[in-house]
Amino acid sequence: ARSLLGTEAPADIGWLSERADGNPFFVEELARAIRMRGSAASSDAVLGTIQARLDDLPGSLRKMLRAASIFGNTFGHEEVSALMAQDELPGLDSWLTEAVRDELIVRAPTGQHLYSFRHGLIRDAAYQSLTEGDRVLGHRIAGQWLAARGSVPPPVLVEHFERAGDKKRATIWCLHAGGALLASGDIDGALSFARRGSELGGTGTLAGDLALLESRSFRYKGNWKEGASAAERAMRYRGRGSAPWFQAAEQKVMCLGDLGATQEALALACELVANRPDSAGAEAARLLALAAAAGPLLAFGLRSETASIYQIIEQADLSALDRTTRARVLFALGRRSQFKGRPDETLAFTAAGAREARDAGESFMFLECANNQANAYLELGAWNEALNTLIEVREMARKLHAKLMEGAATVNLAIVSFTRGDFREGWPLLESARQVLSAWAGGLGEAVCAIYAANGALAEGDLARALLESEFAVNHARNAVPYVPFALATRADVLLATGDVEGALAAARESRRVIEVDGVRPEEGEIATLVVLADVLRHAGKFEQARAILERALKAIHERADAIDEEKYRHSFLNHVPMHARARRGLSRYSPPARGFRNKLAPSPGCLTR
Repeated sequence: ARSLLGTEAPADIGWLSERADGNPFFVEELARAIRMRGSAASSDAVLGTIQARLDDLPGSLRKMLRAASIFGNTFGHEEVSALMAQDELPGLDSWLTEAVRDELIVRAPTGQHLYSFRHGLIRDAAYQSLTEGDRVLGHRIAGQWLAARGSVPPPVLVEHFERAGDKKRATIWCLHAGGALLASGDIDGALSFARRGSELGGTGTLAGDLALLESRSFRYKGNWKEGASAAERAMRYRGRGSAPWFQAAEQKVMCLGDLGATQEALALACELVANRPDSAGAEAARLLALAAAAGPLLAFGLRSETASIYQIIEQADLSALDRTTRARVLFALGRRSQFKGRPDETLAFTAAGAREARDAGESFMFLECANNQANAYLELGAWNEALNTLIEVREMARKLHAKLMEGAATVNLAIVSFTRGDFREGWPLLESARQVLSAWAGGLGEAVCAIYAANGALAEGDLARALLESEFAVNHARNAVPYVPFALATRADVLLATGDVEGALAAARESRRVIEVDGVRPEEGEIATLVVLADVLRHAGKFEQARAILERALKAIHERADAIDEEKYRHSFLNHVPMHARARRGLSRYSPPARGFRNKLAPSPGCLTR
């Protein structure tokens, strides 16, 4: 290339080398075209030269190459046969052999009957020599033959049917292509095919299915507003009470939950309860949607509103459900157990849900179940199990580009690091999680991260940061009601560490008032609200009140421990959860020790709460 063009045009040399692919013929032809017309026109010039060469070939060989070009750069004996006339098939092997000998095609190393064009420009020249009618007919026949054959990537079929002008079939295969890409974790690819199908003119139920694919893709990508909008479109295309209507409603209610649109999520949940399914398939889809709605409603403190949902869920025969529906139902039951303060039940339900989701090939649902399984391990003080599960969830979430799940796993990994006193590892993890979770659920993500940041800073002794983070947590938790008590308890703990006993007492009492008067059941940190209040009362000189509150905390800890069936988890719950150790240390400050309580709790480093 340099000898033909000289050294004055490095850009042209690079362009030529890339396209010539080591073929001396193309080097010479492209160099000549560049000298005459410049690089922009050189490909057309070479195509013209190749087409002239193809025109000199025997008619049957030329026809075979044109048929092969329909399938792209690589093709097989069977594919070409599908486009040839019956009386031409006996000569196909000899034409392929001749094309190999003339260096127009090469045998592909991956299969005995597979071939590739020697260069993409040869394929382009053969393809462009087809008439428009032959090109359309060729793609139609190729698409039908490949679809009947099966095991063909859907995007290939989209190309064939779109080039054949068969928009309906192309749209159907856009739906299949998008679904396959979403399952593999290529969210942007799935969105691309959903939009492509819509642009091809998908109407009616097909348009609804494309909108549903778009909604799922947006939700996994973390674009919840767009996801809710696409789900709403999908619902409009389907009859109320049908399986597809419930499937779209499932996506919408999850997007609304992630957006923090509590009242809209509640209104849709009421619709799900009121609308009766019109078939057995719709019954399963409704159950999935109800189970999906339960989580956001619980997260925003609407416990009584979920009663009718769980009544329907509990009536379902789990053994009669498919694995996907069973996984979602088990996940919903686990979420309720989490709010009941039963981490052992949460672990059992979510671990079973994760197994069902994995067996069903539902990767994203597996992530949701496994992440809550890790939360249960944290609640139980089973740190090694939590760490292993969280690492698996985060790595899988990264592969699937599931940002929300990656962020949730990362913030929990930060908690593990803080609890072990490894702040150098914990802070980068928490900051990484914050970047992902900042927009989640209308402030919920920001509040959760700030609570753990405040606790981490307090444990590290950085009171200035702890003050800022705890104030931020209280302000943002107002939109995430179940986290308000935990945020206030954290704020009280930080204020106490700074010597502001009066401010600490006000925050600690408010944390308990929200639970006892407003009826809010915390997602986590309920024990912390008691232990922190007892510590603050003690520093305020209110020893009898402090002792009574601490005894309540220890009683709750032991009642929960007694409900845990598995001994190793009962032991870790009692001995390895930092707040429980803190409760024991608090009680030891009083003399004599409170009667009726077993001294089971061993001190544990760190002061982070669960």
